[in-house]
Amino acid sequence: MASKPTFAFVENEGCKLQYWYEGSGPIPFFIPGGSGHGSQYNKIMNILSENYTCCTFDRRSMSSSSLDGDQCWVIGRKTE
Repeated sequence: MASKPTFAFVENEGCKLQYWYEGSGPIPFFIPGGSGHGSQYNKIMNILSENYTCCTFDRRSMSSSSLDGDQCWVIGRKTE
């Protein structure tokens, strides 16, 4: 099955966060760890999307997510 995720951005506290989802049904949400890149879940999301709406995102300042303006990179902010 070909992957057809929907990509979007949400802005929060000066951060532009990219997220994406695919499929339909109950929603498992995949949260990236240390690498911060949601793309690590693309293969499993593609497999599960036949029965689930799979969602993930790129963490702050990682991959397609960004900090806008003069932001400090604070670990506490990444965990909120």
